[in-house]
Amino acid sequence: MDFRRLAEPAGLLYGTAAEDAVKRGFALPLAGGPAAFSCVDLIEDRTHSGFMPVGNVPAGWQDVLSRLIAKPPAAGMPEGPQVMGILNITPDSFSDGGLHQEALRAVQAGQAQISAGASVLDIGGESTRPGAAAVTPEQEWARIGPVVQGLKQQVPEAVLSIDTRNSAVMAQALAAGADVINDVSALKHDPEALPLLADKTCGVVLMHMRGTPATMTQHAVYEDIACDVVRELGERLTAAIDGGIAPERLSVDPGLGFAKNTAQGVALLRRLP
Repeated sequence: MDFRRLAEPAGLLYGTAAEDAVKRGFALPLAGGPAAFSCVDLIEDRTHSGFMPVGNVPAGWQDVLSRLIAKPPAAGMPEGPQVMGILNITPDSFSDGGLHQEALRAVQAGQAQISAGASVLDIGGESTRPGAAAVTPEQEWARIGPVVQGLKQQVPEAVLSIDTRNSAVMAQALAAGADVINDVSALKHDPEALPLLADKTCGVVLMHMRGTPATMTQHAVYEDIACDVVRELGERLTAAIDGGIAPERLSVDPGLGFAKNTAQGVALLRRLP
């Protein structure tokens, strides 16, 4: 995949309007539907074509356009939109730090989240808030290991996603029954992570971040927030695929709040399609 060439959709349509426009050839399905897009901006390196109707896209761009049309793989997650419950087994996470440090309490919280409608539980033992200090893989697993094991027993129907950037934690979590590895470093932090995951069948989430949690705020400088994030995530996708992880196992996270200030996060959300 060549991520120097990108296509950004616009003219988004929903519901019956999207269905009708696709049938009449005025629009194309976005990520397999049900939404559709009627215009597209073709971007090569730093040059933009400007928005044009989808019917006017040159033949040489059809491979890029196909990325926008294709339905993304489930990548270890249930099909369709899902609610993910967050369990940070840490003393210092910005949202729930300190609330779930006791394994029994964390398992009970996970059960409550599943009962409330979550289908995926994301479990982390290392805070990645801005300026957070690193912990050792041994500390991280000591925090989350009993929680992963307890949740696997108590709510076996839940998809367990493990928020870690350390291969030792990944290996132990997968052996305990975890379904997805969610790496905020996009497999850059630990050189053993990619070869380990290449031999597994779990889903893998690659998140966009520059620097580390301790330094990322220094790197929040972009020429074009959406294009830069897509290009940099594209490099990590290519590295993962070249390293032996099948594309259908991979999903991506734009990393809101990671090396991005509030205005940049809003701009990225606005252009997320």
